[in-house]
Amino acid sequence: MSTIVRLLETFTALVKPAPRTPRGLASYLRHLGVVGLFFLAIADSTPIPTFAGPDILITILAARQREPWYYYAAVATLGSVIGAYFTFRMARKAGLEYLNRKFGEHRVARLLVYFQRWGTGALVFSSLVPFPFPTSAFFTAAGVLN
Repeated sequence: MSTIVRLLETFTALVKPAPRTPRGLASYLRHLGVVGLFFLAIADSTPIPTFAGPDILITILAARQREPWYYYAAVATLGSVIGAYFTFRMARKAGLEYLNRKFGEHRVARLLVYFQRWGTGALVFSSLVPFPFPTSAFFTAAGVLN
């Protein structure tokens, strides 16, 4: 009996459990850590909807990792600024005619009137609102209006 037990112990020592692979986009980004947060923050500042993805990922990473929370906040801020710049440059290159065709003249005109009235204040306000807000529309308006 003891030889069977020793044989089983030897066999179990040789067999390692399979490594867990992330399933789904959320677990994959969590698995990537700071790199996933950086790219998710870039996507969040473009017209791609992420539904508060960076906020949720910062919370998860800050709770599970050793780095302090402000490290993740700084990475997300950097990614968000880069994404906003991409949106700004794309809108400047596309121009007003493209936006009118894509989103309708009435919507674009209403956004541009608001942006012309408040200017940079509209950008600041759209970035400071605590609930998910389409900031990319204001970055686009800034790009179109120069």
